[in-house]
Amino acid sequence: METGKQEAPGRQLSIAEAFADIPEPRVAGRSKHDLVEMLVLAACAMVCGVDDFGGIEAWGKERIDWLRRFLKLEKGIPSHDTLGRLFGLLDRRAVEKSFRLWVGSVLPSLAAGSVVAIDGHPAQTHHQPRPTEVSRCLSGCHRQ
Repeated sequence: METGKQEAPGRQLSIAEAFADIPEPRVAGRSKHDLVEMLVLAACAMVCGVDDFGGIEAWGKERIDWLRRFLKLEKGIPSHDTLGRLFGLLDRRAVEKSFRLWVGSVLPSLAAGSVVAIDGHPAQTHHQPRPTEVSRCLSGCHRQ
């Protein structure tokens, strides 16, 4: 899927701007929570080390006042079940592309084509399993 956003040299995208082009997979009119807000919530929680939907819900509830400084969250924090259903429906390639676009605008050294060592050490062989794109971005951000 192609998004309409392009990286502009020197321009940082907000995470909400980067996620705005991800297609809405839910039935129109039946969704209580905003798609972009749910994605921003999940990304913020994951950057802070949360790794499951229950944790994202708990993290959001603990920090709702801070989150409301830049998100409306009119219906509060979505439940872990709601988050799980949403992530099961999302176009993973579109999410990855939008996340990479955001990370590349915030940290140009992580733009397309860069290699990031997960543990800060250079890769030993090409036979080692490759990390996921999200784990590369969220790891330690040590550039090789």
